This record gives sequence, C-alpha cells and structure tokens, in this order.
Amino acid sequence: MKFDWELCHTCTTLECINACFDDAVVRISKEYTVEEIMYILERDRHYWSGNGGVTFSGGDPMFQPEFLEAVLARCDELYIHKAIETEALADTSIYLRIMRYMDFAFNDLKCMVSNSTVPIRELEMNVSSIISVPSQALGIIRDSSFALLSFLVSMTLKKTSLESLTL
Repeated sequence: MKFDWELCHTCTTLECINACFDDAVVRISKEYTVEEIMYILERDRHYWSGNGGVTFSGGDPMFQPEFLEAVLARCDELYIHKAIETEALADTSIYLRIMRYMDFAFNDLKCMVSNSTVPIRELEMNVSSIISVPSQALGIIRDSSFALLSFLVSMTLKKTSLESLTL
C-alpha cells in the first residue's frame, strides 16, 4: 500500500483509517470541544493540590486563537491558573488578546544575541541569516514582545495606582 501524503493533509473523512483491516494506520490525535477540555480540567483539578492549573503549549497554541481564547475565558470563570508557552509568532492583536488571559507566560525566543547593544534591525538581519527566519516573522515576534512589555508595564502601573488608592 502506498500513501499519497498530500491527500492526508486535507483529509476530513479518514477513509484510509476505516479501510485498514490490520490497524496499521491509526489516528493518533483527537479534536476536542471547549466543553470536553473543561470537563477534563474539572475532573483532574483535585490532583493539582491547589497550586496547579493548565499550560497551553506545542505546537504553538497561538495558531488556534479562537479556540484558545474560548478555553481561556472558561478557565477564568472557574479560577483556573493559566500558562502558555509560545514563540510569539502571531499577529500582535491576537497575541495581546490571548496574553490578557494569562497568569504566566513562556515566550520562547529561538535565538538570542549576547551583545545587548545590537540595534533591532541588525538583530533581525543576524538572526535571519543564522536560522533562516524571514525578517517579517522576526518583526512580528519583535512587535508582539514589545506589545507584551508595554501591556505588562501598563498593568503594573494600574495595579500600583489601585493599591495606593485602597491604602
């Protein structure tokens, strides 16, 4: 038997799995609804010892922003701690929309330059040549990272001013 893998990437019927008598071809993934994810989190919540939560990671969860945001909103309703591991390779508006829900974030930068005085444009060119990332992608990562930094600073300032009002 020979597979046409190009057909696999667009398949929605899984005919090959159903036709395989020897179970040589099996589905190793499952699609979940928001409700199914929340059921699993609630079911397992007692194992967290009060300090746990959920971490969204790899492949990059930012590639499914609508679904991720729906799950995050439900986690907020249930006071579930939320963390994400992301490459920040998303449109800045999506990135900030998602990060507003997060309690903790790992921004996974794949390459760093040890000389912190290197201008951003030069950094884009250096990193791009080292790891073959298009400068457009680096621009998105840079914009998202700067946007997150600005967001965190504004949230810190708001929190500080609110705390000073309540004292």
